[in-house]
Amino acid sequence: MNDVLRCKSAKRYYSGGGWHELPSSQADYLDMTDYYDDDNLLPKAENFFHRHILRHWKDCISALQSCEPVIPRADKLQIISRCLNALSVMVCTDPSLFGWPMMMYGTMQSPGGSILWNGINTGVRIYSTKSDWWFEDISCLCVELFERLIRTMEEKGIRPENLVSAIMYYCKKYLPGLDRWHGGQSGISRKVGSFSLRPVTIDRSVLLRAVVKLLPEKKGKSFCRFLLGLLRVALILGVNHTCQDALEKRIGTQLELVTIDSLLIPSYSDSDTLYNTDCVERMVHHFVRSEPSLTSISPSSFFLETSPSSGRLKRVGRLVDNYIAEVASDVNLKPGKVRSLAEVLPESSRSLHDGLYRALDIYFKVCKYLICWFSLALVFFMLKISCS
Repeated sequence: MNDVLRCKSAKRYYSGGGWHELPSSQADYLDMTDYYDDDNLLPKAENFFHRHILRHWKDCISALQSCEPVIPRADKLQIISRCLNALSVMVCTDPSLFGWPMMMYGTMQSPGGSILWNGINTGVRIYSTKSDWWFEDISCLCVELFERLIRTMEEKGIRPENLVSAIMYYCKKYLPGLDRWHGGQSGISRKVGSFSLRPVTIDRSVLLRAVVKLLPEKKGKSFCRFLLGLLRVALILGVNHTCQDALEKRIGTQLELVTIDSLLIPSYSDSDTLYNTDCVERMVHHFVRSEPSLTSISPSSFFLETSPSSGRLKRVGRLVDNYIAEVASDVNLKPGKVRSLAEVLPESSRSLHDGLYRALDIYFKVCKYLICWFSLALVFFMLKISCS
């Protein structure tokens, strides 16, 4: 029986389409090694793998896709690690040196990258981007292999900003709505030179957990907006609290870069309120914890104006006041939540209280059902602020 299987496997391999059947894995499973014959399937497959697969971008990607159903066996044969290393090296190299995009066009493109017409060099070069040409191709990998590839590239010294851009591209492709929340265009434009790969099925919850671990500690307005988009998806999917807390902490440490529109996160649960105010309050808490010195500075302190943290604190203070004003029109917003949002920042975050007064004024006008004692309590709270 084994002899019959060996013959069928060898036939598939030698017929030309064998790589997609993973001949190395089949040969290992069927024990077709050089122990029995130097000309057996495994040594032939290894020779073909080194001479052809590892030297071409497209074939490395296709090989990794073929490994997805049999990752443990492919790991045993070191197929995956060798492909990952090869791809990482190719990303740092001129694509035309390893068959991309030249190999995708066959005789239609010269080795120098110009379009050919009847074998004649036209001098017209095919447009390709410089640093993002590989984003679409690696986005065809499953989450596990994509994560391993990014880590391998990181070890090989690929620039962190390129890795972050690749991760963002991957997320935008498989997480619907992320483009809208991120405020960017629908994906990176890279049509020319791409090759057809079979689609991959992605578990979005698994992707989110993997991305949170992959993303480096980076700050920036665009990156922060991307994190807020991921948080929205996490809340919609109901992923574990560890993932949500990690995202909230990352956003909280750079909260001064957040815009009010991206902070208006809808309440996706069964809550009566329109917006997820609890999530925002936790992010503000993370911001305060990231600057321990803030709580020790009084509003009238000279050091508040000269401290590098003072600018960040003031911006977050204005952001929180504007946020309260935006959510104050929600008739289901509880008075206790309004107060906790107003008090989450230290007193030094506001030199003037005009923004907070405006927010409370909107809240009083909308929530007319409030009983007198609570209205008075809020008034006393405002007086306390004005006197501090």
